Order: sequence, then C-alpha cells, then structure tokens
Amino acid sequence: MEESSPAPIREPDTASLDCRLCSLTFRTVEEKRQHAKSESHVHRIRCRIAEAAGSDPQLQSEPTKSSSPRRRPTSIPRQTDFESSEESASDTSSSSDKEAVKFVAEDCLFCNHTSSNFNENLAHMQQAHSLTVPFQSFLSVDLTTLIWFLHMVIFSYRECICCGKRRRTVEAVQHHMTSLGHCRFDVTEEMSGFYDMTALSQQTADNCSHVDDHTLRLPSGKLLAHRDHVNSDSRNRLREKPTQAGIPSGLPGAAAAAENESSPWALNLTKRDRKDQALTTQLARLRTGDQMGLMHLPESQRRSLLAAHKKELDKAKRAERRIQSRLDNVGNNIAVHTKYYKQEVPVYMGG
Repeated sequence: MEESSPAPIREPDTASLDCRLCSLTFRTVEEKRQHAKSESHVHRIRCRIAEAAGSDPQLQSEPTKSSSPRRRPTSIPRQTDFESSEESASDTSSSSDKEAVKFVAEDCLFCNHTSSNFNENLAHMQQAHSLTVPFQSFLSVDLTTLIWFLHMVIFSYRECICCGKRRRTVEAVQHHMTSLGHCRFDVTEEMSGFYDMTALSQQTADNCSHVDDHTLRLPSGKLLAHRDHVNSDSRNRLREKPTQAGIPSGLPGAAAAAENESSPWALNLTKRDRKDQALTTQLARLRTGDQMGLMHLPESQRRSLLAAHKKELDKAKRAERRIQSRLDNVGNNIAVHTKYYKQEVPVYMGG
C-alpha cells in the first residue's frame, strides 16, 4: 500500500494579510487579528458605516464583487436623526423669520392695528394699550428710533419689554403684555443708550431734596424724618397757636395775624398741602413698581389715576361688607331659631 503523503500546509496569501481600511500589511495572521481588535480599526469601521449610511445612492451605483444579490437595509433610521433635522429646519426658519421681520412705523406693537402715520400709531398705543415712555424730555434719540428698538425686542426676540419673559410666538408675547399690563418699560441699563443719563441722574438727585435739615423728600413724594424731630415740630406748632390766639386785639400784630389766617392765600395753601398729603399717602400704599411707573406722569394725571384706584378699592370693600352682613344675618337667624324654637321629638314609651 502506498503511504499517503501529508497535505502541504498552505501559507497565507499576502493579500489576506493586508488591512485595506487602515492601509497596513502584517506578517502573520495573529498580528492582523490583534489589529482588528484595536480601537483605531473599530473607529475607522464606524466612520465608514456612518459615511455609507449617508451615501446610499453612491453605494448602489458601485459594482458588486459578490454574485449574491444586494439586500435592502432592514434597520429603521433613528428618530433622533429626524428630530435633529426638524430642529435644524426650525432654527433656519426662525432665523429667516427674524430677518424677514421689518419695522413699519404705522403698525402697532401690541395688536394688528395699522394707523395712517407714526404719531397716530403712538397715540393709539398710548390710549388702547397704555404705552408709557418715561422721561421723554431726557431722550437722546427720537421716538421713532425708540419704538424701532421695542419692535425688535418684541418681534425678533419675542420678549416682553417690561419683565423680559420670552414666548415661542409673537402673538403669545403680545397677549402676555396686553393681559398683564406690561405695555411699558423702565429706564434700565439696556435702555440707557436712548437717554441722557447725566441729566436724568441729576434730575433724580434733585427730586430727593431736603425740605429742611431734618426731613428728606423721596422721588415718590414721601417724606422721611426722625420721630424726635416730628414730635418737636408738632409741639412747636401747638405752642405757636395759643400765643397767636392770646394776642390782644388792640395790638397791630393781632390784625396782621387775623389777616394772614383769614386770607384766601393761606386757605389755598392749606388745601394744597392737604391734597399733597393725601397724594403722598395713596402713593405710599402702592407697590414700589407701581410707584416708579407713576413717577414720570404729571401730577394731575397721577391724581386722577389714584382717585380711580381708590374708587375701585372702596367699591370692592363695600361689596365685601355687603356679603359679610348677609352671612351674619343668616347666622343670626339660625342662632335665634335654634335658641327659642326647639323642636320636641315625641318619645315612644314602651310598656
């Protein structure tokens, strides 16, 4: 019998020892296996798969080396890809919207009203939406430039000009400002470029004037004084009245004092002081933000607004007292009925 010779060991082909992805050639199969497990080779494979997923038409046009038919990809694209594409599309659309918004001086900032000119539009915003431009005499620019800046804040950034809150749409911002009464703004650091801050700060410092050595008047009209000086002033006024009343009628000073007390100028001054005191008291009861919002208004308009506010408060208090009195009357009737008219329930006596 012929002995079978052992099969010759086939040496690995040089082409099988090459890594076409990394453009490397190895001496042994073990080295190639170690390379296939390395992080660099895995990273390149992931990059190649990502590139292939983004260029499917190009892969279909390439000739296939294997005779097996090409299979359709069974993996479903991830939802995050669609979301990212939608977000990018929304970002581009929002940026295009910002660029497309154009300032028209005749259009209202808070509604869809269109006026014939800018002055009529400004009057509409002041009457319909209570738009207030504080310290107009200290503006370093014209009103058109200021309204243009407010238009950019509302329509481009979708932001409230009063509190700075942002919304998704312009209509939501307009509804927020009109419903909460935020169609106004304060002179903040952002708005300082439109004002002459030097003159404005000087005016503010002058408003905080010293009535006398012991009293300080704030911009809101409130007077600050130490209680010791207030008591001493009241005692001095009480002391002055008896001395003036005790002057004999024959002295010339008595006639002058009587003329001063009965003169209409003295009466008018007293009424004005009382009005100022009432105005100061009503302002002090308001919040700090409301006080600052009324400071730029003239005194007559301030009085009318405070009078309307006081009228509404009195009306609400009267309604509350009326409801409380009705509840008290119902409670009294129930108490009287239970006290004097007790219902006797017959008791069955079983024998």
